[in-house]
Amino acid sequence: MTSRKWRTPQEGTSYASLPAWRRFLTDFRSVLREGKSVLKESSSALLLSVAADLTVGIALVGFASLLLDFPGTLIMVPGALAARGNVYATLASRLSTALHLGEVEPSLRMNRWLRENIRVSLVQTLTISAALAVFARAAALLLDLPSLSLLELLFISLVGTIISAAVLLGGTSLITLGSFRRGWDPDNISSPLITTIGDFITLPSMVAAVYLLIHLRGTLAHGVAVVLGLSVLFLLLDTLRRRGSSAEEVLSQSLHVLLVCALISIVTGTLLSARAESLIGYSIFLLLLPLLNGQSGNLGSILSSRLSTAYYLGLTSLKRRMDRFSRREAALIILLSFIVFPLAGVIALSLSTIYPLTHPGIPLTAALIVLIGFLLGVEASLLSYNLSHMAVRFSLNPDNVVIPLLTTLMDLAVMGTLLVILSVAGLI
Repeated sequence: MTSRKWRTPQEGTSYASLPAWRRFLTDFRSVLREGKSVLKESSSALLLSVAADLTVGIALVGFASLLLDFPGTLIMVPGALAARGNVYATLASRLSTALHLGEVEPSLRMNRWLRENIRVSLVQTLTISAALAVFARAAALLLDLPSLSLLELLFISLVGTIISAAVLLGGTSLITLGSFRRGWDPDNISSPLITTIGDFITLPSMVAAVYLLIHLRGTLAHGVAVVLGLSVLFLLLDTLRRRGSSAEEVLSQSLHVLLVCALISIVTGTLLSARAESLIGYSIFLLLLPLLNGQSGNLGSILSSRLSTAYYLGLTSLKRRMDRFSRREAALIILLSFIVFPLAGVIALSLSTIYPLTHPGIPLTAALIVLIGFLLGVEASLLSYNLSHMAVRFSLNPDNVVIPLLTTLMDLAVMGTLLVILSVAGLI
């Protein structure tokens, strides 16, 4: 992030003395004028991720019946999608802050900082994947829902994670370092692209793990699950015992947050599993679900990353109430929501002409998408700022805790907002 100076509303005029409506118009013009480069960089990354998320949505529509045939798996899907974004977008945010502060050189050559952070990211992902399997099985037992065994869920979750980890670790480093070397702000680019890559690869990885389970079902699959589970436990304990290392510090700060996120995502997954058949009835909204999850998380992550970097550069204080800088940053995110979600709706409706998607009519569908998108943009901005404020208040590094909580809570907010709006519209 560059230290840019917002222009005063009028030469010789006190901003505070202006009427509220004049301050609003002045800030809005400043957002459009001073945030042009931010909108350009973020819009490019977000628009690219829209196409990928719609592809994931098509896959979800296609794989929904298969996942329902393996009960318990669908409960883990939101958590698996969120975990990839939580861990690797957070890694990108830490790397971006380190690059801005000059703590890391923008080089692909392996160094101690990268080794430690790659290790902790891998441990985080594997630990959360194991926890998701345990939580999903517990939720199924608690709510008397059909479910695969714990070892079968553990197999699907961990194998799917291993398949996706190599791509995401390499992609995070390449995108963040590459964008910085080109003179771009990684805060505007890395979170959307990395979250999108995570969304794009997570569902196929889980489906691949399901097919592998079909071929190995029985004692062999259970044995693999036990070995993988014990390996994850060893890596976790080995990292935690390295007192004073950056890996131990990041893991100690973030692990409890990630576990809470995994638990929250199980609520989202349970809602998805319970409402899957209703959403299949209007499959365009099932197709849009990964996009709504991904893009609302992306919008909030962009704001969180920018606020974190701005805080360490002294551009904002992250107090309880937004200062002028933070309000304008939040306004940029809401403005982006008016670009991303309507465009996604247009593309989804266009796809419905060539792909068997059901919807309640073009006018109503378009209106619902715009309304849902606006609400999610506002929710993402408010949640991102308040989580950043709470992190600073409790002396935590926002880069380590905000994005995981934000994306997980936004997944739940997306599911809740979608179900409420569709219910009010009389569609479910």
